[in-house]
Amino acid sequence: RLFNKWSIEVKQWFYKVFLLTLAAIWKPLTFNRKIWLVGEREDQAEDNGYFFFKHCRENYPKEKVYYIISKDSPHLYKVKKLGNVIYHSSLKHQLYMLVADTYISAWTFDECSYPAPKEKFIKMFGKQLAKKFTICLQHGVIIHNISPYLHKDRYNQNLIISSSEYEKKIIQNTLGYSDQEVAVTGLARFDNLHELSVKKQILIMPTWRRHLFKINKSNFLKSDYYKAYRNLISNKEFLDMIERHNIPVKFYIHSQMQKFMDNFVV
Repeated sequence: RLFNKWSIEVKQWFYKVFLLTLAAIWKPLTFNRKIWLVGEREDQAEDNGYFFFKHCRENYPKEKVYYIISKDSPHLYKVKKLGNVIYHSSLKHQLYMLVADTYISAWTFDECSYPAPKEKFIKMFGKQLAKKFTICLQHGVIIHNISPYLHKDRYNQNLIISSSEYEKKIIQNTLGYSDQEVAVTGLARFDNLHELSVKKQILIMPTWRRHLFKINKSNFLKSDYYKAYRNLISNKEFLDMIERHNIPVKFYIHSQMQKFMDNFVV
């Protein structure tokens, strides 16, 4: 066991030296230009990360801006059209983590866009990662205290994007960020609403609930959250109404709650 442990440590040391050496060579080859890495969840390209990246590629195509996404993502085709794709956890991903200057995410970059296994990568390159500038584009609009999530003491983002002055005050008062650390720009995906066309359609899109995230199926089925939405989409008056007026309805539950999706099939 001791030999195996020693062997693993030696391999990790050689790999660390290899990657740091490669990064030291690679950075000058880019003429030391600023490199930005952008991401969301590793299999997604549909939130503020994607629309920010899309804006950069369409308006500043010569800039070194790259999108991190898994190779088997159903959204990969959208990013490929724009170019500058880096596959999640690939050698290129690991290399660019070291040569990049800025990490940008619709969540926080270390939540979704660090190479796997994340803990191992942090252990090997924590000193280098700590020097990066991190930007949280957000993936929603904050209307109340969401701490401890995103709090400065725990997540330590260098910049957080806000959709309004009102939201900025909430972020400052509840999450511990200074005036200079919160920028009011609106969310990147708002740009996608400019050519919005109205549909004869109802979208039911409930968000998640922190207290329901880690409970089992039995307790989830007892929750008011489940009962309210299950009763709505199985309500006879509601179903008669949408059938009578020929209105399609889409029920899109939050990704954190999708493990319970089968229970909403009616």
